[in-house]
Amino acid sequence: MIKKMIVLSVILFAFQLVSCKSNENTIKDEFSKKPQDVTENIETKNDEVINHEQNSIKKKPETVEEIIEFANELKVDTSMTAFSLEKILEDAQPKLSEDGGDDYQNETAYLGDSVTLGLSFFKNHPSEMVIAKGSINPMDAVDKKLIELPDKTMVNFPDALKLTGAKRAVLTFGSNAISVMSEETFLKYYIKLIDAIEETTPDCKIIIQSITPLATTCTLKKLTNTLVNRSNLLLLVLAYSRDLYFLDSTSQMKDENGYLKIEFCSSDDGIHINEKGYEVWIDMLRRHVVE
Repeated sequence: MIKKMIVLSVILFAFQLVSCKSNENTIKDEFSKKPQDVTENIETKNDEVINHEQNSIKKKPETVEEIIEFANELKVDTSMTAFSLEKILEDAQPKLSEDGGDDYQNETAYLGDSVTLGLSFFKNHPSEMVIAKGSINPMDAVDKKLIELPDKTMVNFPDALKLTGAKRAVLTFGSNAISVMSEETFLKYYIKLIDAIEETTPDCKIIIQSITPLATTCTLKKLTNTLVNRSNLLLLVLAYSRDLYFLDSTSQMKDENGYLKIEFCSSDDGIHINEKGYEVWIDMLRRHVVE
């Protein structure tokens, strides 16, 4: 009986030794993992977080309604003193660069209304690279043949642009539209103009330029700087939605209260700019190179 008890005790002791050895090996295995294994686990978790964040980013707007909704969700203050598009949708805004030079400028066409038309009266830019007409909106630029060629043929804006061979087109429309059109209609026809340009000149880079602010002398009741600010926000979102560029040239012309500085005004109407204002346009174009 005593012998049996001794044998049983020996067996139990041996089992405990094996069990402890197994646990020791498990612990050694855990501590023997290479640092890179731990790093890989951390990187994997970081990748999961990044992928989750990317997947949670809202997709780019496609329709007019989505552009307006997207702009609303940005919650940008469009009041006169607070409005700024700096750091908003930066992917759509050209970065500050070295001066693109005369060749870069001369390969760029400006399309727009009477504010743009003034550019052709000065020596700031080649007149043949200015396609503009007074008192028009984006709808007129596509639907009407308003540009007269040297042979007296009349063409619309996209066809006139094609004839210039421009590598870039700066669009500046809005002053004649935003006070009489709804946001939906304004965007609808701006998109129609962009579509026509992309179809006619597919290799031409499109830059949407911000609408010029109004001076204190502007007496138009429906056209206000708050409306201009709101419209510029919509144009930025439009550029972002279409993988185009938005150049905020006109913010450089504002005073501390959000009005167009008098030094840039060409007349008492408080809307049109002078040669000094166009110098700001050209400077912004040349220092924000788009290739």
